Amino acid sequence: MGKSVKHKSLDRGRKLLYISGSVKGKQRERNQDRVYVLDEPGYQMFVIFDGVSSYPESYRYIETFMEFLDGHHHEWLDNEKEGLGQLLYLAYLHCRKTFIAGSTTISALFIPNTTHLPEMVSIGDSRVYAFRKKNMVSLTEDDNVPEMPNILTRWVGHDYLSAEDFRPEEVAYDKQFLLCSDGFYGVMEQNSETFYHALKLPELDKTKEELHRLVEGNNSDDASYILVRIG
Repeated sequence: MGKSVKHKSLDRGRKLLYISGSVKGKQRERNQDRVYVLDEPGYQMFVIFDGVSSYPESYRYIETFMEFLDGHHHEWLDNEKEGLGQLLYLAYLHCRKTFIAGSTTISALFIPNTTHLPEMVSIGDSRVYAFRKKNMVSLTEDDNVPEMPNILTRWVGHDYLSAEDFRPEEVAYDKQFLLCSDGFYGVMEQNSETFYHALKLPELDKTKEELHRLVEGNNSDDASYILVRIG
């Protein structure tokens, strides 16, 4: 169900660890979610993409977006540059030129190995959570119609997004972040205490196993996550 535990040493003795996973939804022919991680000497970037299921080529749209990130992140993020929003916006413009019939939500978390605060960009209804004391707090707001949550009001692939839509928001350093698609948190919200216990297990390998057990077979939609711990 995704990548095993990864370790990264940060400045001032902090250590970053992360796991990720993705499970195809029971009602989906293809998993159109994607998990993307950049693990560079000076920073890490974590992105959850949730391909819009009404577009059968959303997965291709996302893969094209990720290829752009692979090829251009150094010029916008290296050497303490603060180009997260511009990088994501340019990737969006690049995908528009391809005319691939796809769309996606995006939740991105950028963590520099410096004294700068992490940054976040979220468009659509994927989420970023922070773990604080004894609860989880969503740092993002869903871009959807409250009475009809399946109807998005903003998404990547929409023709009218501007650079402002990709403007990053600073977030506090928390010990743990969870990025996830609506297919994941939809299952999590039905069994929140059990998921919270799994997400707080000391050993991330066991967390990964337990999350897979809790999600598989219970998710009608594709369910993806990235769990980041900073110690």
